[in-house]
Amino acid sequence: RHKNFRLSDYSRSEMAALSDHALVLATTEAPNRLLYRPLQPWTSLAQAEFTVQLSDEEKFTAIAVGARWVAGCTSRQQVRIWTYGGVPE
Repeated sequence: RHKNFRLSDYSRSEMAALSDHALVLATTEAPNRLLYRPLQPWTSLAQAEFTVQLSDEEKFTAIAVGARWVAGCTSRQQVRIWTYGGVPE
């Protein structure tokens, strides 16, 4: 179904979420980042990869990925949701 690929994780991610459509990685140490990477060829579901960076006072505590969305829970007890295009919902 998918091609094999390798991903160099220079940010030393501590969390991951995987779906049929995407891989999401996140760090919990500064800089606090979430990385979205599509797994399917360029389609309406799979946009270019994107990165979200939180402020130093906030960090990711959990991440998830669905059929058309990416979510990150933060230390401020918020759930942040993005589309596969990186647009906040």
